[in-house]
Amino acid sequence: MSKITMERRKEILHLLKAEGQMSVEDLARSVFVSVPTIRRDLAVLTEKGSVKRTHGMVSYAQPDLNIWPFDTKAKRQLKEKQLIGRLAAGLLKDKDSIFLGSGSTCYYMAKEINSDKRLTILSNSLPVFDLLGKNRRIFLECPCGRYDAGLASILGAETIRHIEKRNARYYFLSCDGIDTDKGITSNSPEDLSVKQAFQRQADQTILLMDHSKISQVKYYFSFHLHDIDVLISDRPLPDRLQEKCSDYGIRVITGPE
Repeated sequence: MSKITMERRKEILHLLKAEGQMSVEDLARSVFVSVPTIRRDLAVLTEKGSVKRTHGMVSYAQPDLNIWPFDTKAKRQLKEKQLIGRLAAGLLKDKDSIFLGSGSTCYYMAKEINSDKRLTILSNSLPVFDLLGKNRRIFLECPCGRYDAGLASILGAETIRHIEKRNARYYFLSCDGIDTDKGITSNSPEDLSVKQAFQRQADQTILLMDHSKISQVKYYFSFHLHDIDVLISDRPLPDRLQEKCSDYGIRVITGPE
């Protein structure tokens, strides 16, 4: 699938999420393509469960995308995420500057940040702000942009422009799936561009990933495995994934088996 096609399908989902439902003709006009082209896109999105089609109308189908609201995701694999959060926070040194993603595992990392450290943190996660906002030793920065209630995060072109004017030592992110061949993938198209902007502006990219994400391939591509510098998980990796990490020079940090 070409980058243009992928971006167009992301825009279709964004429009449907905002409007609730639209006609096929209105969608085609909105993304500046022909009706046959939009029908091909909708056929793929319908098969994936991203949209529903009835009587010439198309509607957004978020529950079928397995895009879980932040509050729901934060309760899944709880002990694993808490362990990963402790391991990740242990990497931080006084006066570090970091980007902290909006995933639930990043939230548990924020819970473990030592209050004695002076840090600069840019995050697009509203729950992270609730956690760290009262710590006077942390310079906490929030980008402008569009608020997504489901992801509890700030997204959009303005967010990306803000990130592109900043630099950080580390970018911590989580994911929905990782595979030795397909790389790092996501259920949601909404925050991919923001994640990629964070990654470009950071010296090192650190993936926080519990074992349930291994060998999972989701619909949207996020990063190649070689884009990651450090991988933190709750237990040792399967041999094939560990070998791939070694090939790419990725530092792996895990909890006990």
